[in-house]
Amino acid sequence: MATQNFLGKVFGRNDEVIGIVENVSEQQTGMYEFMQGIQTYLESMEVRMVAEMSGMRKRFEEGMEEIKEIALNSSPAEVVKAIDNRTKEEEILRRFDEIKTKMDKVVARHLMHDLPLISKGVYKHPTFTQSGEEVYNAITEFITDLADVCGVKKEQYTNRKRYDVFFKNWQINSYKRMSVRTRGGGTNFTLLSAIIARGHVRQYIEYLHGVYMSERRRYE
Repeated sequence: MATQNFLGKVFGRNDEVIGIVENVSEQQTGMYEFMQGIQTYLESMEVRMVAEMSGMRKRFEEGMEEIKEIALNSSPAEVVKAIDNRTKEEEILRRFDEIKTKMDKVVARHLMHDLPLISKGVYKHPTFTQSGEEVYNAITEFITDLADVCGVKKEQYTNRKRYDVFFKNWQINSYKRMSVRTRGGGTNFTLLSAIIARGHVRQYIEYLHGVYMSERRRYE
């Protein structure tokens, strides 16, 4: 009561202040859990960034040693070619890092706190929520960008054999494509739609991360 009277004197209207205090109190637990989740994610990102920076420095030092060795036994033209090749490799690795960072942001925003990805209503097929649609688009973009960086067609990562490997690795009974409505009224009839609708998107992102790392190592 003393606190309420003091806040009332300071801010004027007792009823409004009390309402704000009570509202904040009710949300404290949820907010604390949310902030803890964010902190955990940021810490994991920091660990990954330190590891990646360490790897980049190591690759740079190794590259310089290779160039020095070539310089001792090669013509100036061969040295220039070696430097050019190393620069191209570093640019490819930078692009790898960019596409992964974009995916990490979407995962942090929509999957950390179990936001619903699918809603079921009056329609025949389930509908993506905003989070579900953003996750679907982000995964599609990630696969497209990965194919572009690696110089292959997107279908190399989205053919049925690839999906079968995913199902086998995660011991999931395989299934077929599913129609899921978009928020704009369209329909996505894909295996990725089915994966999201059936609740296996986290496992699929882990699988894609393994594919990503395998491709990235070719340029390290």
